Formats: sequence, structure tokens, C-alpha cells
Amino acid sequence: MCREVRRNGRAWVKGMQRTPLVVLALAASCAASAVTIDFELLNTGSNPGNLYSAQGVLFSYGAVTSGLNLGDVVSLPAMTAAIYGSKGPLAWSPTTVGYAPGTNDLLMTFATPVTSVSLLTDRFSPEGADRVQLVALDDSFTVIALASAQDNGTTYAANFMSVSSATPFRYALFVATTEQEGIDDLSFTPVPEPFTVALGLGGLALAARRRRR
Repeated sequence: MCREVRRNGRAWVKGMQRTPLVVLALAASCAASAVTIDFELLNTGSNPGNLYSAQGVLFSYGAVTSGLNLGDVVSLPAMTAAIYGSKGPLAWSPTTVGYAPGTNDLLMTFATPVTSVSLLTDRFSPEGADRVQLVALDDSFTVIALASAQDNGTTYAANFMSVSSATPFRYALFVATTEQEGIDDLSFTPVPEPFTVALGLGGLALAARRRRR
């Protein structure tokens, strides 16, 4: 639906001229596209936690209890609004990972509720196998989805982690547990706002009626 066909220098969508209503409809239909952050904006060392606010996410870190399970309520400590960057062979695409310093855990706060979050852990090698977790939290900081993995992987399949929930959530936590661990290629899928969806559907319906006339 988001694909356009260019014809004679003008934009057309499946044979319909792009009127403002059609543009709004297309915006709504594409609103749920995933956002991916490769952390290339990060400088080495500390960076402001709001560096990626335009992309819809804030970062902060603190020491959270490890070994979380579904249904646990997380008691967040005082969080520092920052994210650290490291450049080099730890990264996947292309040169930078983000991380929380020491054994702190990284909290992601999304501007719009999301339905899924995924990331890659860094590919430092060799290292011992330590557990890391990616956790989805609802507004009361209850764990509603989680993924656990070992942090010593060096392949995409071994390092990929993801969580998803039918209930949209605003918070995700990357729990490093026992040592510093970087992340790369953070991806999340925002939920379209109800007004945007309704406007888009209305625009599509009106455009379709106009075509039939």
C-alpha cells in the first residue's frame, strides 16, 4: 500500500492521483512501520539520553534486579538519563553500539506505545556465557513479555533478541546482569494513534468513492 508508481514525473498511488486525502490515508497505513536505530549518532563515552527523541525513544540507565520473570513488578532505582557509545568491532551496523556503563541496565522509554522491540547484543569474543534479558514493561512496570539469551554469541541468530505483546507498552529494559553489554540495531514498532488510523481510513474511503463517480 505504501508503494508508489512514478509516472511522467508525478506521484501516483495504484492509479490514483495523490490528493491530500490520499496522502493522509497513506501516512496512516504506513504509521506502524518499524523504527530502527543503529546508534551511529553516539559518540564514544556518555551521550544525552534524549539524543534519539526525534526517533521516538529516550534512554536511561540504572541497576535493576536481574533474573526477571513474567508478572514481576520492577522497582526502578534512580535512573541516569544517558546512553554510552563504543565504536569498533563490537558493532553490527556499521561501527557503534550503545550500552549502559558497568553492570547497569538500559531502560528505553517510547514516546508512542509499541507492540514489539528487538535488538542485537554486541559480538565481543571470546567471553564467558552470561545471561542477558530484554523485557517489555507495562505502565506499572510489570513484566508482560521477556526474552533471555547468552551474551557470548557472534552470529546474527545467536545475538538477536525480541519481545512482542498484543498489549502495547511504553517501556523496555535491557538487563545486562553481570557485565557490561552493548546493543545494536534497536528496532521497535509504534502503534498508530487512533485519530490517525481513523483519518487514514476515512481518506481512503472518500478517495475510493471519488474514483467510482
